[in-house]
Amino acid sequence: MMRFDEKSGNFYCTELGRIASHFYIRYSSVETYNEMLRRHMNDSEIITMVAHSSEFENIAVREEEQQELETLVRTSCPLEVRGGPGDKYGKISILIQVFISRGSLDSFSLVADAAYISASLARIMSGLFEICLRRGWSEMSSLLLGYCKAVDRQIWPHQHPLRQFDKDISQDILRRLEDRDADLDHLHELDEKDIGALIHYFPGGKDSENDHIYHSELFILTKKMARGGPQKINFTVPLFEPHPAQYYIRAVSDSWLQSEAIHAISFLNLTLPEVGLMILDEIHLLGADRGPILEVIVSRMRYISSQTERAVRFVGLSTALANARDLADWLGVSDMGLFNFKPSVRPVPLEVHIQVRVTISCSYSWSLLMFSIMANV
Repeated sequence: MMRFDEKSGNFYCTELGRIASHFYIRYSSVETYNEMLRRHMNDSEIITMVAHSSEFENIAVREEEQQELETLVRTSCPLEVRGGPGDKYGKISILIQVFISRGSLDSFSLVADAAYISASLARIMSGLFEICLRRGWSEMSSLLLGYCKAVDRQIWPHQHPLRQFDKDISQDILRRLEDRDADLDHLHELDEKDIGALIHYFPGGKDSENDHIYHSELFILTKKMARGGPQKINFTVPLFEPHPAQYYIRAVSDSWLQSEAIHAISFLNLTLPEVGLMILDEIHLLGADRGPILEVIVSRMRYISSQTERAVRFVGLSTALANARDLADWLGVSDMGLFNFKPSVRPVPLEVHIQVRVTISCSYSWSLLMFSIMANV
């Protein structure tokens, strides 16, 4: 979470440390997540990992709670409870699932423990989502974002999305929609009569190859923007050789469950341009802040050229240089390609300032004489 620079003696916060600080997650919990968090996990493993958070270390197992916990496993826990009610982490897992399921508790101690767990559950889920997002894990980011919304709405990701409007729709109708697997796309294609018949009667009868996120950003769509027509978002993603068959663009709501859109972009007939010439302006700034970027670009292009056996021509432009020969060697430029222009060919006259420092010794004091010579070349 922190890095120590031996040369400067300074401490630097890592990306993981920033996430933990933002969501107030203990460092011991972050250590636990580093051990248990994997690129591919199922729902039960996620709940178990959250149950191991050090924020819940004060939760205790009590003998008088066992019967009620066993009942809760059967009635309010759709996921596997690892360790069972008699295990500390099993109990926490049960209470997490009861909270999302909106289950009822009778024991006062369980009510107190459930309130204590629910107070930290949202920020822990959000922190785990940010960790997976920074690591570029597409599947896990999507799964944990779903659980962030599940904790906020107290609705399981697998339940019907219309349960988010349970104040306006009766529980009986919601159960029938779930029994008939009537998702939103199916309901959108039906008219009012068909939906009524569906409710009251049973019917008669990410890069697609790699689980990696290449770009992510938060986009706020207001009512005014939605009414104004299509919105444009510009972003850049990398392409590799051989390029994949397609990329997926996925827009997911951070508030509503199962509110997302996905669009596939095919690369089957894509022809990438061949880079035969690269112009590097102000290459004399190689030692400045942009220096590392120039080094990466040139090194990458030279590596691609060596692997593809396609020559790449570099043209470097700079102001006066004292080590032009060294720079040319780094670019792979021979003596025939190295040009050093005199100031007389400049379109704008060059002003040369010469500053001389002369020290004159006197018997009582030191005097400093400075003068400059200006010449228009």
